[in-house]
Amino acid sequence: MSHELEDVWPLSPLQEGLVYHALLDSEGPDVYAVQLILDFDGVVDAVALRAAGQALLDRHANLRAAFWIDDLDQPVQVVVRDVELPWEEIDLSHLTAAEVEGELRAFADAERARRFDLDRPPLLRMALIRHRDGRGVADRSRLVITQHHVLVDGWSAPLMVRELLALYDAKGDDSGLPSVTPYREYLVWLSEQDRDGAREAWTTALAGAEPTLLSAPPVAAASDGNAPVPALPERFITHVPQETTAMLQAQARRLGVTLSTLVQCVWGVLIGRMTGQDDVVFGAVVSGRTPEVPGVESMIGLFINTVPVRV
Repeated sequence: MSHELEDVWPLSPLQEGLVYHALLDSEGPDVYAVQLILDFDGVVDAVALRAAGQALLDRHANLRAAFWIDDLDQPVQVVVRDVELPWEEIDLSHLTAAEVEGELRAFADAERARRFDLDRPPLLRMALIRHRDGRGVADRSRLVITQHHVLVDGWSAPLMVRELLALYDAKGDDSGLPSVTPYREYLVWLSEQDRDGAREAWTTALAGAEPTLLSAPPVAAASDGNAPVPALPERFITHVPQETTAMLQAQARRLGVTLSTLVQCVWGVLIGRMTGQDDVVFGAVVSGRTPEVPGVESMIGLFINTVPVRV
């Protein structure tokens, strides 16, 4: 690594898990590469947008982290200075609307499939694509931000976009923005927690539980006939009727629980029926943004964790 060292940090619990999966599945698509896509109408100042992206990296040390495990008992994240934002500009303004749609989709898919090396920062890159609207008249642009989930969580996405646009408006000058609450402060808080006590509590909560195996992880057959590779996740969206939602909310009020608790119990019953078990364990994502860290609600980073739920 040729960058100047700024700091060395431990990993959050979920960062440890994501690094483990990245090392375990080193071939094929990385299911933890995520994208933010922003569409702009009108002319975009590419110089200012690139400066804004660079300023975002400069402001947030954790976005300049590499993850290192060689010759170590535990992985660490190594924060380095003077990281240049990987930036690409593409002009599709000569293509028809139908051709543009296909090219935009193909580019995003290719970017997501291009793996990050966890030991080579930054684990984030941006591409600005210029094109025309459906009539071939108005200028339009798409910004594709591809990053590794080990850096940020979903809560951080709108925070990043808001800060990026504010920096774009200021042409990369961050003097008018609030100072950053360092991600390091969250890691310090984590290090002060009673890990032995937490381990004992979880051991008690999960005592006697058996693995709940619903199905194998999603995989796709390798083209060369070797071992299968992880398949990229897909999203399925369905809408619960308004009447059903009202019934669920009323039942939650009667029981004195949140709607989330009710839905998790329903999920547990469903898994139990599918597996023939009356004691099931599944994972639930928690935000991890403890109010004990001042300013945590506006911090950009990875705070979430997946914890066991036993029904």
